[in-house]
Amino acid sequence: MSATNHHQKPSDKETEKWSRFVMVLDENVFSTVLHDVKPFTWYCFKILAFTRKGDGDESRCVFFLTEESVPSLPPINVTTTPLNFTSFSVTWQPVTPEHVHGIVLGYKVLLENMADGSLVLNKTVNVNQTQVVLNGSKEASRLCVRVLAFSRKGSGLPSNCIEAWTWSEGNNNNTCALFA
Repeated sequence: MSATNHHQKPSDKETEKWSRFVMVLDENVFSTVLHDVKPFTWYCFKILAFTRKGDGDESRCVFFLTEESVPSLPPINVTTTPLNFTSFSVTWQPVTPEHVHGIVLGYKVLLENMADGSLVLNKTVNVNQTQVVLNGSKEASRLCVRVLAFSRKGSGLPSNCIEAWTWSEGNNNNTCALFA
């Protein structure tokens, strides 16, 4: 039985609604290895003996939390919006809960030069922040923004490249200057 997104150990009562799987071991087997377990997930292990005459009583739950991992998907709905002639905002929504696989500690906003792929800026923000204001780069005329979430185990996947731009100076028609 398992439950995801529990940051505290669940109670025996909570496990009654969890999905179950059964593993039958031979009489001389006293240990086993479970495969394909989900990261950062509570599992409840119960043991019972059985004979030809029927099943014995189930033991109480022995809880085990699998190890934390990195987020398996990037933050979603990443957008950029020009604010003025030199800056733009980047906004995003958090990684969906089923893809977090741990505790998100924060986000990294990456600004890349599209001409050569070099990293222009790597800005770290806290987990409660889903918007940041950045300035255009004098070193690059085309910029790409990516956002990723990270846990104590490392960085998750970055979002797709989103173009960054500001309003063009000296133009009364409110046209934009593309940075990506």
